[in-house]
Amino acid sequence: MTVRAVLLDLDDTLYDHAATSRRATAATLATEPALVAAGLDAVQAENVRQLEELHHAVATGHGWVDDARIERWRRILVRFGGPPERATELAMVYRANYHRNESAVDGAVELVHALHARRVPLAIVSNNARDEQVGKLERLGLSACFAALVVSADHGIAKPDPRLFEVALREVGVAAAEAVHLGDAWENDVGGARAAGVRAVWFDRTGAPREVPPDVAVIRSLRPTGAVVRVLLDG
Repeated sequence: MTVRAVLLDLDDTLYDHAATSRRATAATLATEPALVAAGLDAVQAENVRQLEELHHAVATGHGWVDDARIERWRRILVRFGGPPERATELAMVYRANYHRNESAVDGAVELVHALHARRVPLAIVSNNARDEQVGKLERLGLSACFAALVVSADHGIAKPDPRLFEVALREVGVAAAEAVHLGDAWENDVGGARAAGVRAVWFDRTGAPREVPPDVAVIRSLRPTGAVVRVLLDG
């Protein structure tokens, strides 16, 4: 069946959250001796772990991003023997560094523009708060390319819940069999899309060992653009 819409994850599919976060952490930990002593690898690993623990409440609309960020840095400071009373300050420093260091995944901007030029409706399906994701798309210069931005916090449900994909399908006006979804997270993106009846393409950035069913295409890079477009639109 002809693909009439492309659904896309945002973080670590189009927007390089992992690289942006690591650079922001490196700049932030330099302001606190206890974190300098712990080292970037350890602090970033704890940052990722705490984000995973705290993010679900934000993603489902039951918590505030700023509050979660402060709590994350409080926990990081406690973990490495730093003063927890600096959590609010470090959260603000991290946020500023995050914006200063942000970037797109290599090839993402070109891919979105190529799909948009084909007049294929595009929709973001993301586990996050709307303001966060609107800002990322605006700063990457991609906002005008998307027909819909579906974020979990608006609906109280998060990927891999297939209902979030169903919201996106309604917003772009296509049936599940007429859409394809591209994302980097196996459970959230591939599992969620397939549960909604949407063909899934897995963006396996790290070469993770996994048995992949035959109905799931795998790409390791968003380049060359034409090849990725063909995988998405031609199956």
